[in-house]
Amino acid sequence: MNYNDMPVLIPILATGYLLTVYILLILAQWTAKNARYLANSATASAVTYGARDSTLQSNDIDSTDS
Repeated sequence: MNYNDMPVLIPILATGYLLTVYILLILAQWTAKNARYLANSATASAVTYGARDSTLQSNDIDSTDS
């Protein structure tokens, strides 16, 4: 390698480093957003499922009383 090419190599390495950091930040933000969405949907489905079970149980109790 010729030392005359060294000044060109430094900006290329710096650009690659900045692109890598930028892509990792985007990936982290996307992962955090999807994790919150999955947690909220799991909680919502559990609440809906629990409410449906309690409704079925109350209907079963009402039908046995009559």
